[in-house]
Amino acid sequence: MSDTKSITDCINAITNWLFSTNSWSQLELDLFPDYFFRAMIQSGFDIIKTNALSGNFTVPFLLYPYKFLKSGQTQIAASASLTNPTAYSASPIYTITGSGNGSLTINGIGMGFQNVNGGLVIDIEKQTVMDLNGQPAYSTMTSEVFPILKSGLNTLSWTSGWSVQLVPNWKEVI
Repeated sequence: MSDTKSITDCINAITNWLFSTNSWSQLELDLFPDYFFRAMIQSGFDIIKTNALSGNFTVPFLLYPYKFLKSGQTQIAASASLTNPTAYSASPIYTITGSGNGSLTINGIGMGFQNVNGGLVIDIEKQTVMDLNGQPAYSTMTSEVFPILKSGLNTLSWTSGWSVQLVPNWKEVI
């Protein structure tokens, strides 16, 4: 028995892989080793069979208009000042650990919280507020703002006794 798959088996495997999600996925290209793109399959594609073992195809993707620095995907501890190394604003994901009432302020714009039980995960881009168990926690917010990190120097402050970590999501225009 041969270990070589037929072109039909390969086509099925590729199609299943590409259409396994209906949401944005990370796309990495060798041309940009320090970045990734957020991409989604735009529509179907045709595979042109060249012989029994190979074929050619083009996959149409929708792309966010930004490429994201891989280095901006690592969670870091927040500090009183944080420098965004890109020319574009960033929408971080904050993980706040603490209980009770408090706030997180970015560049003078505050997010207030009440009745927090252990902590929150706040995704600025998606404008979601979840507890540490992944359950919606919008009722803990006392403000309606989701402040971004501007290009360059940013100032941050938060309630004493709380800790803040963030995934910065640094990005640049494609």
